[in-house]
Amino acid sequence: YFWFLRSSVIMNLFEAKAIKKILVPTDFSTAANSAAEYAALIGKSTGARIILLHVNELPALVTNEQAIATDFNKIDKEIKENLEKQKNKLVAEHGVTVECHTVLGLAIPEIKDEVEREKVDVVIMGTKGAHGWKELLVGSQTGKVLEKCECPVLVLPEKASFFFNNFQINSLRYL
Repeated sequence: YFWFLRSSVIMNLFEAKAIKKILVPTDFSTAANSAAEYAALIGKSTGARIILLHVNELPALVTNEQAIATDFNKIDKEIKENLEKQKNKLVAEHGVTVECHTVLGLAIPEIKDEVEREKVDVVIMGTKGAHGWKELLVGSQTGKVLEKCECPVLVLPEKASFFFNNFQINSLRYL
């Protein structure tokens, strides 16, 4: 099962547009990896390009700049390696086009900026533990992405399972 949430986006057949770019924010969690797999299935059927985005959030309080710089370089290298591994897996298994982006900043503004900069058609992201609708829509990172992004946002629960038949694939070509 999956949730498709974006109440301000109401479309009919005349307003639908082809999916060309899919943004998948990732923290390398099970939920994010599942969202990337789902995006690859959609990308394969639509020809859409997938953008894997990891936002590296540094703590607001910095006490030892040298230690932070050294640790950040190590962390940044690990993040890029993880993104490349995920990209290579998606390309090998699904034959899709994947780009990897990593930025330093706060997750929500950076995701919003990436959507605008790349002219993303849909964001596909996993959610891993919101407790009830209230937390999902008000308190979670996912809820904030839903609120801030102007494009459709597809949200997959961590334990979602999915498959496509030809009718569903054709239905997903346009949003």
